[in-house]
Amino acid sequence: MRRNSLPVGHPGPAGVILFAVAFGTPGQAAPLSPAIAPLEFLVGSWTGEQGRAERDETRGEFRIEAAVGGKALLRRDHTELVSTQGVAMQSIDQIMLIYPEDGHLRGDYFDGTHAIHYQDAQIEPGRSVRFATRPSSGMPMFRLTYVRLSSDRLSVRFEMQPIGQSEFRTVAEGIARKTQ
Repeated sequence: MRRNSLPVGHPGPAGVILFAVAFGTPGQAAPLSPAIAPLEFLVGSWTGEQGRAERDETRGEFRIEAAVGGKALLRRDHTELVSTQGVAMQSIDQIMLIYPEDGHLRGDYFDGTHAIHYQDAQIEPGRSVRFATRPSSGMPMFRLTYVRLSSDRLSVRFEMQPIGQSEFRTVAEGIARKTQ
């Protein structure tokens, strides 16, 4: 009698097929929902060409892809702060989930230390999006802006309005090139 050679707990071929049908296969892109479709220009893999975070240069890459059946976008980001001598001083991994809620586009950002909840988004379909937090007592306000420069180039700017001040200041900005 031949024994089953699959590891204990393995679902077997039928289970794998069911999983692939239910959740899709790697590399298979879900069509974007109408609420997310105006941001399709963001989807892809991007590599930073020029970047600056306050006094430091940055380098990094990010990927924005459809999530939860095309009803949201997920951004995964890896950034390094680089000294003027070109030495990496700090690495930052970040994620951001972009999704519609109550007729508005929202974004939740997390880097392991900080969480930012963007409640508003101004969209120029296929061209730009600016996410913004709302005023909250004792908290700075933030803005994150993406502008499509060409089919394969994107401008990214992150700004903060410190508590008690009326102007936003740029914290980080850069240009990214689409690689995929």
